[in-house]
Amino acid sequence: MTGKDLLRIRTKNYLSQSDLAKKLGVAPSQISRWERSSPISKRYQRELQAVLYDGSSPTSSEEQTSDLRELIESYKEQIKLLKAENERLQAISLEIDALRGTHEMKTEWLTSTKSDES
Repeated sequence: MTGKDLLRIRTKNYLSQSDLAKKLGVAPSQISRWERSSPISKRYQRELQAVLYDGSSPTSSEEQTSDLRELIESYKEQIKLLKAENERLQAISLEIDALRGTHEMKTEWLTSTKSDES
């Protein structure tokens, strides 16, 4: 197992370096060193394989699914809020355009009135 393999598998299993370090009884800095290509001893390779491949990761697939559903619901709520804000800003934009049009009409009227007086 290479450091790149460890990183890929660790992130695929939703494990932080700290989480994995706790499971193996090592410091998080050791996980970081391994991921940057420091050699991994046979002992730790066996322990890593047991932790990463036997389903003993701290988050089960049901928990991951639940987390993803919560995240999706959160994004849906954010989208609703953004759509409402977009509609509000579009209404303001229309009001501004209407006011500009009224202002331009008044300016034209004042200009034409002044030229008629001359």
